Amino acid sequence: MRWGLDLLLALIGIVLGFVTVNGWVTGWEATVVSLLIGVVVALILGQYAGGKYFMNGFVTGIVASLLSSLIVFMQFDSYFVQMAQTPKFKEAMDKMAQAGKSMSMDEMKAMSRNWMLIGAPIGALLGGAVQGLLTLAAGKVFGKKPVAPAVAEPETISDDLNNPSA
Repeated sequence: MRWGLDLLLALIGIVLGFVTVNGWVTGWEATVVSLLIGVVVALILGQYAGGKYFMNGFVTGIVASLLSSLIVFMQFDSYFVQMAQTPKFKEAMDKMAQAGKSMSMDEMKAMSRNWMLIGAPIGALLGGAVQGLLTLAAGKVFGKKPVAPAVAEPETISDDLNNPSA
């Protein structure tokens, strides 16, 4: 395992966390950006991990996901404001109101924070598994292939070994 490389590449999770909090990418765009970054990370790990591709990707994916979630959780108020301004959120609030299950924004914020606490570890495991599989594939295709050691010529048995009485 290349722990230094894994942890260095996992720092991208901090960037993804800030991108999420600031609302620069939302919804499906965030998923596409995460997958593209995951492919780039997989290619780097596949080239330089030197084996154990899945484990290197798995660890990198888990740490990156947890760092991203930590950034979002630390700035949850800003994240919630961004999320509340999306049409999808407003539509969900309208549907709840029509069903007679309206919630205040504070209640919605608390519920969202609780779901994030539950979902972050699960998302980290899934993110790690996806990153591990991407890295495994990249390692099999682009990884450095081990070189077989050269086979030495068999030595001839000397007469001294064949004739112990000599």
